Amino acid sequence: MFAYKGKLHIKRGFFQFKKFYQSLRKHESQYPADFVIHMRLSTSGGRTANNCHPFKINKNVAFVHNGILSKYDYFGLKQNHKQLKSDTALYCEDLSKYPIDFLEKPKIVNEIEIFAKKEHSKFIFMDNKGKVYISNESSGHWSGGIWFSSGWAILETLQTVRDYDDESTDWVECVYCGSYVESHETLVTVYGPVCSVCLHGGHETKAMTDFLRPKKQTKCTLKRLFVSSNGA
Repeated sequence: MFAYKGKLHIKRGFFQFKKFYQSLRKHESQYPADFVIHMRLSTSGGRTANNCHPFKINKNVAFVHNGILSKYDYFGLKQNHKQLKSDTALYCEDLSKYPIDFLEKPKIVNEIEIFAKKEHSKFIFMDNKGKVYISNESSGHWSGGIWFSSGWAILETLQTVRDYDDESTDWVECVYCGSYVESHETLVTVYGPVCSVCLHGGHETKAMTDFLRPKKQTKCTLKRLFVSSNGA
């Protein structure tokens, strides 16, 4: 999602990474804005478009979530198929009861912050003016202008994109360790291919940052990027 000229734009329901990635590259080249993206690992509720993030709270505010909200996860992880709506979708219904400008009200923002920490969750809110508020921000981390909700946000995304980025069987050199591996075993970043060993051996943050940042040859006006994953 992103905001431009007073309007909040929400794109969701991508069940194929290729379609999501093409949409991201298309819109980042057209709009000078911060972007919020989310990779869902369903933990409650069905795997449907209606449970995909971001969730629109009101006409001016939407959000994404990383974590499990025990207050709304009625059946628990082992029986989540019985719960049609995800815990995030149910929480969104409660959030919609707040005033439309609730992000401007310190008391409400503080309540959400306390709830996020209690539930060991992170929320990213964006309004129609492009203002971004991250609850429990210290539990995530910044890298190269990108905020990741957790290490899982990196690894889950890497696992999603690895097969998409290069399906050939050419042998390529890893830009980090110099070893030669088959191209389908790598993630291709703006600096070159990264092998699976390096991806899981300390370079995953840099590799994911390189991948999500705009390609050098692509016209892009994207400012900051916020990545959330492994949530309901």
